[in-house]
Amino acid sequence: MRNHLKPVRRQRQLASHNINSQPVSGSVKAQPKSPALPTISFSHHHKNWFSRGRKDLPILGRAQGGNDGNIVMEEGAIDWTSRPTALDGIDDAFAVYVTGDSMVPKYQAGDLVYIHPHKAPRKGRFVLIEMAGHKGLIKQFEKWDGDTLVAQQFNPAKELRFNRSEVLKVMLIIGSMDA
Repeated sequence: MRNHLKPVRRQRQLASHNINSQPVSGSVKAQPKSPALPTISFSHHHKNWFSRGRKDLPILGRAQGGNDGNIVMEEGAIDWTSRPTALDGIDDAFAVYVTGDSMVPKYQAGDLVYIHPHKAPRKGRFVLIEMAGHKGLIKQFEKWDGDTLVAQQFNPAKELRFNRSEVLKVMLIIGSMDA
């Protein structure tokens, strides 16, 4: 009898979170009721995307005027968001809003990206490059070539090179939420 209650219990749980469920090949597939819900993508697959739903992750970036799409990194939080489980236990993890269109179609202006400040970047992964003056750039990491950071941007497509003396940190983006 208990096995027959599991799908019903799961449907109730989904309904309590405003999600429809439709059986697909004997399993339950969750689909949002509203197309206005944000899309969430993570580099790692996690059972639960957010830790207990509390907003304890600081958002440290805001839009900057101009056409260079830089993010101004703030010393204190400008807002708070829910913490992805991949950032559980990472006290200095944070999120920033994407500005500009240099990484379209991967990231759009207004998207929120989640930053793991201690994971080493790997070729092809997306990173937040913190520059002097509390400016940040979201780019695709290529490599360190001696004292030069090599990164890619999509729009317009080009290779970017930064001298190590200009770069404060290169931090891995572990996921994002569409605006």
